[in-house]
Amino acid sequence: MKLIVIVRFLVFTALIGTSTLNVFGQSAANEVVVTGNIGFSVFGAVLKGGLKLAERKDIDTTKQQNISNVDVSSKRVRILAVDLGLSDMWSVGLLYSNQQFNGSFDYQYKNRQDVIIQEQVSLTNTRSSIAFFPKIHYPINHDRFDLYSGARLGFVFNGLKVNTTDPNFDILNKFVLSRPIVAVTPIGVRGYFTKNIGCNLELNIGTPNIIGFGLNVRLNN
Repeated sequence: MKLIVIVRFLVFTALIGTSTLNVFGQSAANEVVVTGNIGFSVFGAVLKGGLKLAERKDIDTTKQQNISNVDVSSKRVRILAVDLGLSDMWSVGLLYSNQQFNGSFDYQYKNRQDVIIQEQVSLTNTRSSIAFFPKIHYPINHDRFDLYSGARLGFVFNGLKVNTTDPNFDILNKFVLSRPIVAVTPIGVRGYFTKNIGCNLELNIGTPNIIGFGLNVRLNN
């Protein structure tokens, strides 16, 4: 529903645009744009899927490890980006993102004394990324729209904390990794309803989000 509202607003902004506003939406040399977005990611599903996969079978029969009653929830991705225009076609930017995850599950394992331990485990994961974000801006020649594509090159950090008495718990290690990222923004659009303030919508492939929308501000136009 929120996504539909954003799309409608961008279209509405274009329809009410007038030719008297002599400000183009495309990038311009030395133009600075600050963007704050809320996004949606699939990492929560990956995290839950890893636990669900372990839930379907005994993880380690020698240790009698078992997982059940998995529950994982996540907040929206929060994104802050700053772009600097190099020309009317190219810009470069830096992006920072943050997302919080929480979960719980029932866990059984055998300790070093060969005692079967049953406990409810809670987990939290803070997922942050920083990326270099070059963009190409398309010459659509409209004073209220900026249409662009881009790539994200950076690193994602995962801070996983698992509240368990098992010192050897490593079931999620292969799912929650800090690693380099290469992501693509096939299409993004900014719509301005004043000279310097507007909103945006992005579709992405890769970390940190697949869909994002929010506000953008031009600082020195």
